[in-house]
Amino acid sequence: MTPVELMRELGAPFTDTTLLLAMVVFFLLGQLAGAAGLLGLWLLIVILPAFFRYLMAVLEARVSARKLEPPGIELFNWVQNGWTLLPLVVLAAAVWAVGTVADHFAVAAASVLGSLLLLLYPASMAVLAVTHSPLASLHPWAVYTLIRTCGARYLLVPAAASGAAGLLWALERAGLPALVLEFGYVYWFFLTFSLTGAVAARGGAAGLLAEPEAAEPEELMIEAAVGRERAATLDHAYGLLSRGNRDGGIAHIQAYIDRSPSRADDYRWFFEEMLRWEQTDPALYFGQRYLSFLLEANEQVAALKLISRCLVENPRFKPLPNDRDRAAAIAAAHGRDDLVAELQR
Repeated sequence: MTPVELMRELGAPFTDTTLLLAMVVFFLLGQLAGAAGLLGLWLLIVILPAFFRYLMAVLEARVSARKLEPPGIELFNWVQNGWTLLPLVVLAAAVWAVGTVADHFAVAAASVLGSLLLLLYPASMAVLAVTHSPLASLHPWAVYTLIRTCGARYLLVPAAASGAAGLLWALERAGLPALVLEFGYVYWFFLTFSLTGAVAARGGAAGLLAEPEAAEPEELMIEAAVGRERAATLDHAYGLLSRGNRDGGIAHIQAYIDRSPSRADDYRWFFEEMLRWEQTDPALYFGQRYLSFLLEANEQVAALKLISRCLVENPRFKPLPNDRDRAAAIAAAHGRDDLVAELQR
């Protein structure tokens, strides 16, 4: 990211009309809660989750290069997309942890912990935007992979966040009006999430969220029929797996894929659906077969992404014995020494 691009990103919350409108809306809502006395506490309980849900919408829009919509009433629906509330929960836990360390140990230790959390928090939220999985966003391997993918440019996020926070602190000590400072803190959050999305997008995360092109009505009917067949196959396999017949359940899915004209799409669909189960071991067992298919098709990048995803779910994941050397060789050829180490461990 060039200095000009960085300056553009730092000013994005003010130059992007949608972001500026959203900042003003949430700033005014915060002022209303602050002026409402005891009722304001209840208003904050409603406003804060909506605020962080919108920040996640900003991050996801930047990662996937989608158009960001202005804040709407759906943000106040706690039931829909519950994963978007995780940023607030994680931030609250981080503040509590730093405060506890400061109280019981030393301010220096709290500062170190705070710096570490500031380094990791944006990456964790970027993983959440890509996967929509709270577990994945809190997994050290997934966070490390995101940072590694972004490279040195990722450091711009915590650096910009620290610099903006330091500037606000200095302005507060200089006696800047509280109203201006409070708007500055709203800007700080928007900047952090927007810049995180921009850096993650430049690191290649955008492809993970790309949407398929719009299909024609006849294609949609065919897709619906395929979807029903897949769902019925997966339901039957789940019944076998839940009774301890792992081989039978996987074989039932494999039989469907073997007679399908779109095996690549089928492998991906069944793998993603199985990852949604409470127990992901069957998905990882199936993932070994999926990986064999990708290696046979010489889909090297897709194979490396699959291995990374499986390792996020379980660091002990290993390809099938016949695939391990080839997978390690592909990882080495792509400069993924981290995967080579895991595969040879």
